[in-house]
Amino acid sequence: MLDSVGKAAQKLFDKTLGKRKVLESTKFFIYFAFPVGMVYFFGSGRYGLLDKFIEKHPYIVYPPEAPRIDHDQLRLELRELRRQKEQQSLRDENEANKPNLSSSLG
Repeated sequence: MLDSVGKAAQKLFDKTLGKRKVLESTKFFIYFAFPVGMVYFFGSGRYGLLDKFIEKHPYIVYPPEAPRIDHDQLRLELRELRRQKEQQSLRDENEANKPNLSSSLG
């Protein structure tokens, strides 16, 4: 009797193991094939869905480009500012060296 129970249990086990193999194979296929299929579908460029999505939702928005700086013009302006500053400091120095007549009169 135990032998017949063992054979029945073995038979039942083999049936469920076969079902499990099918189930695991199916799950593996779904878990593997679905993402690969989606990447192919959206990323292949055939339908342009990925490009449309990227254009609609940009990750980085760059500001408009500023006009280019003319370095020669910038150097000229810098020289002019330095010249004006030197002239101002010379004027201030000359005013400081002038004798103050109002203080000597008073």
